[in-house]
Amino acid sequence: MTHPGAQSSVANTLMLSLLIFLFFMRGLSTVLLYSLIPKLKSLFQLSYTEAMLTQLCFFLGYFIFSLPAAYIVRRLGYLRAIVLGLVVMMAGCLIILPATWVGLYPGFLASLFVLAGGITLLQVADNPLIAMLGSSQGSYSRLTLAQAFNSLGTAVAPILAAWLVFGPTEATFPKQTSDAANGIRFADLQAIHAPFLVRSSP
Repeated sequence: MTHPGAQSSVANTLMLSLLIFLFFMRGLSTVLLYSLIPKLKSLFQLSYTEAMLTQLCFFLGYFIFSLPAAYIVRRLGYLRAIVLGLVVMMAGCLIILPATWVGLYPGFLASLFVLAGGITLLQVADNPLIAMLGSSQGSYSRLTLAQAFNSLGTAVAPILAAWLVFGPTEATFPKQTSDAANGIRFADLQAIHAPFLVRSSP
């Protein structure tokens, strides 16, 4: 018969592993945003001001959803709030599909805004939860470990973006016929949604 303390320890370890993975994905998601800016600027021939709307919509989501996220965590608890945050992130990632098919820049902005809402809810829920797993003396160590994986995500993101987003083609519209340029543009738009689909997978 398994000792209840051992079961609790295994459950805490599994939960800690999941939370560390979520920290990693948060870092990955944020830096992937920066990688999208020059790509979107080229594809939609945006000004710098228009291109930087990607950052505005993403971080505006943090600002708007912070207080509602705290209320949701208080009402639902940490675990349910994390599940809801993942669902919201998945919805934000899936919005990118019709945006890439139609080639609609506001669709990308809406996707990033919803994605930021899910990340905000995760951040509000997983920071205190990871501190509660295990002894209070080790809470700082657990948070430091999780933040290390968050930083690892920010380091991996540019490599992933170079492979998934910038790899297939690089549109050079002035040197192409109209049909050829549209074909290249569509292929590049399809490449953009690849990292979003990865993040929306369960």
